[in-house]
Amino acid sequence: MIICLHYIGYCGALHNLNSSDINFNIANAFQRFCVVAVDCFILIIDFFRINKKYQFKKVIDLCTQVFFYSVVISSIFWILKLEPITIENINHMLLPGQYLPGNYFF
Repeated sequence: MIICLHYIGYCGALHNLNSSDINFNIANAFQRFCVVAVDCFILIIDFFRINKKYQFKKVIDLCTQVFFYSVVISSIFWILKLEPITIENINHMLLPGQYLPGNYFF
């Protein structure tokens, strides 16, 4: 379900379909159905962490890694001219968690 969710949302399957087409409506409904997999994943992860002590340092480490890879990957795309350098793309690089392509979720 998560693979389908990524394909539909991030690979632009909905973006390539006409909104009046039946295939768009089926893909959109299937995507909304697959979002449940994300919630299940979070519940499973939390189940295995239930007896562990919360460490704020791990949260900071994770945020640092996400920011680092966001900058590195964006820079590679800009150097290879696979993506234009725009204010919007710089904003997405600096705030990586706020970007969902095409706003397909919800």
